[in-house]
Amino acid sequence: EPDQYGPACAGEATIGVFGCGKGDYRAATSAGFASLFDPAKAALEWQKMINQLAAAPGASTGTVRKIATPAMAQAAVPLDDCSRDPALPDAIKYCRGWLQGFKSKTLTLECNSLDGTAVNCWDVASAIPIHAYGRTAAEIKQKIQEYHKTFLDDFEGTGGRTKKTLWLTEVTMGTNNADDL
Repeated sequence: EPDQYGPACAGEATIGVFGCGKGDYRAATSAGFASLFDPAKAALEWQKMINQLAAAPGASTGTVRKIATPAMAQAAVPLDDCSRDPALPDAIKYCRGWLQGFKSKTLTLECNSLDGTAVNCWDVASAIPIHAYGRTAAEIKQKIQEYHKTFLDDFEGTGGRTKKTLWLTEVTMGTNNADDL
């Protein structure tokens, strides 16, 4: 599962690190690493990784048979401008719509699939993994429905897209209020 990973902000322990402030609690996917926070830059790294994987001896007969897109914890919509390092003052800290931006860029890049055929770098993937963190089942369902609607052409395999599966890799309910439990 390829997370869009960056270091998390964990309150007092991370003040001053990667733009984390006092009392700042943010998930790993909304802090850190400017080179991956920007989906256009991350797409270029993805292209390198996929092409290196496809060029490995035995790629077409090896144990890796399918590729998943980076996993998202943030919302599918709206499409935020995530081109600024989140550690900078006044930069956004959460990148909603990151996977949309990533898809847009990877559709313009050429990759080699594991079977050696040339394809755009988005359609090498056969699954879209997401994480759903919320306080209620309704919030989790809403997130799944939002991703399904946003990437419907991928899930149906229409409009020239390869058919992909929605993969719910992490789901949790969390609160610091005992009354919510």
